[in-house]
Amino acid sequence: MTEAPLWHADAADIAARAALIDGDLHRALHQARQACALADLAGAPGCYTLTYRTNEAYALMGLGAWGEAITALTGIGAEPMPPHLRERV
Repeated sequence: MTEAPLWHADAADIAARAALIDGDLHRALHQARQACALADLAGAPGCYTLTYRTNEAYALMGLGAWGEAITALTGIGAEPMPPHLRERV
């Protein structure tokens, strides 16, 4: 598969959020990373994956992987994004 529709990535993002709510941090981490990989396959810009990577960071924090979470959050902050989104971040 060389392309993935972006809605597959969005579905994985929703699954990651649901897993976070359920407290299933391993599933949340898997789904968040799957969302990022699918978005990459679909050619989405990095700023599109902001929520995906935020969910990944939340799951990592919940699992005690603080260094990885900080790396993920730092990557989000370094991503080029529109000014209105930069202000929200």
